[in-house]
Amino acid sequence: MKALANNMEYSRYGFVVSKRIGNAVTRNRTKRLLREIMRQIEIKPGYDLVFITRPGIADIRFHELKCTVTRLLSQAGLIMEHHEDNSLSAN
Repeated sequence: MKALANNMEYSRYGFVVSKRIGNAVTRNRTKRLLREIMRQIEIKPGYDLVFITRPGIADIRFHELKCTVTRLLSQAGLIMEHHEDNSLSAN
């Protein structure tokens, strides 16, 4: 994962899924799973994120993939905490 501040009020994300991952069906399924995971995780606004997939991602189950993405975002400090969300709406 690569992250860069974008100075916007929202965050954007994209996925790089090369042909080494598998055929078109496998690549599209991988992108669908990653999009669903990103919908479920609330990330801080103001960042551009690029997820670069590696061979073997097609063999990972949804729960494992979600844990991996959550860990990456957490290590980068990009997951919105509930108290941060409340302070934003209070101002």
